[in-house]
Amino acid sequence: MRKYIVLGLLAAFLIACEHEKVVSYSSQDRVYFKHGDNGKIDSMYVNLKEMNAVEFKEDSIINIEISLLGGIADINRPINVQPKDTTIANGQKYTAKEGVDFIIKQAFVSAGASKGSIQIQLLNSDKLRNDGDTLIAYLKLLENDMFLTDYNKQKGNSDKEIKNSTEFRIFYFSSINVPPRMWEEFYHETSRIGMKAYLGEYTPQKLEIFLTATGLSLASLEYTQEELDAQPDKEIYKKAERIFNSRFGGTKIFDRWKALVKFYLQDNEDKYPEPIQWGVWWNILHTPGVS
Repeated sequence: MRKYIVLGLLAAFLIACEHEKVVSYSSQDRVYFKHGDNGKIDSMYVNLKEMNAVEFKEDSIINIEISLLGGIADINRPINVQPKDTTIANGQKYTAKEGVDFIIKQAFVSAGASKGSIQIQLLNSDKLRNDGDTLIAYLKLLENDMFLTDYNKQKGNSDKEIKNSTEFRIFYFSSINVPPRMWEEFYHETSRIGMKAYLGEYTPQKLEIFLTATGLSLASLEYTQEELDAQPDKEIYKKAERIFNSRFGGTKIFDRWKALVKFYLQDNEDKYPEPIQWGVWWNILHTPGVS
């Protein structure tokens, strides 16, 4: 009986040791950006117009995945990520400043997780509002008590290139000054057919008014090149018109949209005190009404 008790205790001890191996962490564990080990600096491109519609109403939160080389732990482990101390790299200016253009919200590997995450808040700063610049945030992983970042220090390895695995770039911009495809392509000047015939030349202000008044989404005025190419017509405006008609049932909808815009401007006269030049079929819009 004593023999079986000893064996049972030994088995329990081995199981406990194995469990401890799974949930414990080691100073040899390493974190790195997911695609950084392929010889190129990992990057992300973010269009804030697509994330926030027209106005700069909210900041955008993005999550960057961090790869883990090592064990899984039973505690949350912080990741040390900092803005890279540089102003120019590869001829490009990294103009995004922490606290002004972006904020590092949090960075950690959760308990029981095999991957980490960095949460970045991209701020809709004046640079994007006024200048339309593409901002570039440059991040760098640094070592802490929980993680290494240099593969060469992990278990004595010295045969792997790690230069780019600790760096990450976020290119973010707003194409707010670029009209939706349907606004630009569904138009024939000679025939006075299409969106410009009603809404006139594109401005961000008119797009904001139009979408807010009608309740439409920005996506409803966009389409892919594949969608356009799938239309049987030869002329681009005809292809775009076919997509427009399939979504909105024809151009009679502009009468309803005109009324909605008129009511919206009447309710927001203080916000739009100056007249707005619309298209030939809507004439000139003088706040608070559509003539």
